[in-house]
Amino acid sequence: MRRKRCPYCTGLFIPDTRVRSRQKVCRKKECQAKRKQKSQRKWSEKHRDYWGIHQVKGESRRAFRAEKAAYMREYRWTHPEYVKQDNERRNRRRGGEKRTGKGACRNQDERFSQIKEIKRLVVELLPCRNQDVICGQMTEKKRVPCHLPAP
Repeated sequence: MRRKRCPYCTGLFIPDTRVRSRQKVCRKKECQAKRKQKSQRKWSEKHRDYWGIHQVKGESRRAFRAEKAAYMREYRWTHPEYVKQDNERRNRRRGGEKRTGKGACRNQDERFSQIKEIKRLVVELLPCRNQDVICGQMTEKKRVPCHLPAP
């Protein structure tokens, strides 16, 4: 096997058998990093306007939407099945619940009463650690600590 000289570390190396003629750099990480850096720099010099094109595409999409707002309105008016599917997708994405205001729930009072009911049930069903009976002190409105052993 013929050995080659690495242009970065000037060391000799045996090229990989799968890419013999194309391998120009040895396997050292530093040399590979320099090769990649050089390749990327060469590509970006060759394609200077690449990133600018993508910015223009985004701006043109926004301009198209602004100019053709009536088109989307008309399309939705003439395609009710599209509107139905779109609304279903949006509801699934949002978790199925419509929000009003600043993220507030529509049934806030109902939820609050459900939470109170759950708390009451937990207190009723929570046994005292000292006994198998329910601790009566927890159900009273007074803040009397339940006598529990220290962990």
